[in-house]
Amino acid sequence: MIHGLDDTLVGPSGGERAADLVTGAKPLLIPDMGHDRSRELWPETNDTIEAHTGLE
Repeated sequence: MIHGLDDTLVGPSGGERAADLVTGAKPLLIPDMGHDRSRELWPETNDTIEAHTGLE
């Protein structure tokens, strides 16, 4: 689960809880990210998604 530490809609604990409920999920809490996934953070989030899906 990718979650921004600056998310004002769903707090970081919500992201951690969601990861707890999904088998095999691991939380990735990203500083300076809110509820959206800004373009500046695409390289980090895309790399994480690719590694998880085996598409790298």
